[in-house]
Amino acid sequence: TFDSNPLTATLTAGPALWAASTWTYLFKVNVTALVSSGPGTYTLGGVDAFDVYNNGWELVVLYADASRQPHLVGLGEGMDLAQGSGAPPSGPGIKPVLFSFDPSPNPRSARLISAGGGASAGTNSSIFYQTGSGAPPTSDIYTTGVLLATDLLQSNDGPVWDTYEASITIPANATYLIVQERSDMPNPASL
Repeated sequence: TFDSNPLTATLTAGPALWAASTWTYLFKVNVTALVSSGPGTYTLGGVDAFDVYNNGWELVVLYADASRQPHLVGLGEGMDLAQGSGAPPSGPGIKPVLFSFDPSPNPRSARLISAGGGASAGTNSSIFYQTGSGAPPTSDIYTTGVLLATDLLQSNDGPVWDTYEASITIPANATYLIVQERSDMPNPASL
C-alpha cells in the first residue's frame, strides 16, 4: 500500500537468477494520483522488511516550476546484476545507461541521482560517466569514461539500499551522457 491505498505493481525486470534458487525482480507503480503538490511524507506498507532479499523503494517526483527555464529530465530504469567480474549466473555486469539530448553551444549541468539495492557496507563499487557527440559507445565505459566516485554503495540509506547524487558538467555541443556502475574487486558489492 502507498499511504494506505492499495497498489498493483507492474513487473519491469526479472526474474533474473542471482544464485541457486534466488531470483530478483524489479516492479514499478505510478502513484501520481496519490501524491499532492508541495512537500509531503508518504508511507509504503505491506512489504517485507528491507533486507538483503527486499532492498528498498524509491519515490521519484517530477514537477514543473514556471519560474525556471525548461529542463530535460531523463529517467533510466532497469535491473542489472553484478558481483565482481564473474557472478551472478544471470549477469554479470551492469549495462551503461544512455541519455541522449540536443546539442547546446554552452556547457550545461546534469544532476545524477542513482538508486540501487544490494550493496552491503564495506563492499567495493564505483560509478563512471562519459559525455560526447556523435555515436555513443555501445560497450562498457570503464576504460573510456570518467571515474565519478568509488565505494558509493555502502548501505547508506538502510540495509543494502543506497541513493547517490552528483553533478556532472555536460560540455558544449555534447549530445549524450552515459552512466555506468561497477562491482569492484577485491570485495565486490552485490549490485
